Amino acid sequence: MFFNPKAFNLKHLNIKYLLFVFFILTISCDTSKKSKNIDAKIIKYRVEYVNEKAGSIPTKILPSQMTLIFANQYALNSIEGFFGQFSLVYIANRKKKTVTTLLKIFDKKFFYIGQEGELPCSIDPMSGHSISEGTANIEIAGFKASEKILHRIDKNDISIFTTDEIKVKNPNNTTPYKNVDEVLLVFYTKLSVMGMMLIADEYKEEVISNKIFQIPDGYKEISRANMENTINELFK
Repeated sequence: MFFNPKAFNLKHLNIKYLLFVFFILTISCDTSKKSKNIDAKIIKYRVEYVNEKAGSIPTKILPSQMTLIFANQYALNSIEGFFGQFSLVYIANRKKKTVTTLLKIFDKKFFYIGQEGELPCSIDPMSGHSISEGTANIEIAGFKASEKILHRIDKNDISIFTTDEIKVKNPNNTTPYKNVDEVLLVFYTKLSVMGMMLIADEYKEEVISNKIFQIPDGYKEISRANMENTINELFK
């Protein structure tokens, strides 16, 4: 058998190519699992409850603050209370229009991954409500805010305020305010039986870990119906 340098070189190059591809894929897989630092816009809201009770629970003992985080295509809403024994987190992928709900009650931890277009679990979709432009312009949390009027079916109108000074693309497309293309600084929402006004108190920009938008270990997946039933049971 005669030595064929061309065949040897070709075989050698193919092996090198395969090793190179394998190396790139390995690095890509490892990187996807690692924490990455990303720029975030963070708004802290004061929670004012519309009624004195949510079911049988006095609202004065319920959480008084909500945090909203925008980073890349994600938006995260979190509300906590009872000395860290309760937390409700909505993780929205605004690009895919999906929302994951995380619920912690003492040592019980649940999650539900929503379908495209679904609103967060137990949030009132405010079907039939409409929004029109208001006339007031005020400053909220250091930003110029313009008034919009939320017209509610068989209820009083509510003034909400938005700003275009916080640059976020499609900030509300996974919420009942999907047609509002500005960041909400004062707005109404209803979680289960709790009507709430959210008023922005503080704004900051920070570098955070992208892990905040992942489902933590220890959470059990449940259906949307079970998630909403569990949330609703808290306020009976």
